[in-house]
Amino acid sequence: MDTSSPATSESVFTYGAPQLKFGSRASDEIGYDLSRFGVHRVLVVTDAGVAATGTPQRVADIDISTLTARRYSRSKARYLVEAAQAVASGTLDIENLGEGSAIAAEKALTAQHGIGTWTARYVLMRGGFADAAPVGDAALAAALQRLHQLPERPDADQSARLMSIYAPHRSLATMHLWTYLKEAA
Repeated sequence: MDTSSPATSESVFTYGAPQLKFGSRASDEIGYDLSRFGVHRVLVVTDAGVAATGTPQRVADIDISTLTARRYSRSKARYLVEAAQAVASGTLDIENLGEGSAIAAEKALTAQHGIGTWTARYVLMRGGFADAAPVGDAALAAALQRLHQLPERPDADQSARLMSIYAPHRSLATMHLWTYLKEAA
């Protein structure tokens, strides 16, 4: 039996996704999390029964003191639990955000206490909306500064103006700009 190392490194393991990963684009988020550890390819195997696990409800049932003991601020813990409660109750229908317009989806998200414009646009971008740029994002601003050779990092309003040239593909442009910044480092 050959016990030498294969030409390519491969690992097989089970990733117990944190309870915060639920919704239609959870596999993208898991892939992103793993890429931060140098993983280049991820295969996420799941099925429709995963939704039946009640993950949003389990998060909704967490006592805020449990999260604060894990170093969440009280306000962030409350925002997280309230968002999970909204998802679990159907008040915030994240599974069907992509069925309507980006404007309606952003409005539904930002109506939830603790979800601001940056978070909403990030969710929209990761959820498949083609024209959602999370202006106010530090990495996006740094990439725009570098690309346009600006003396200072642009603020959210300046970033929005700079990103307007990429409409209606600002989500894709954001991903490319993040990659551009990462490769420049």
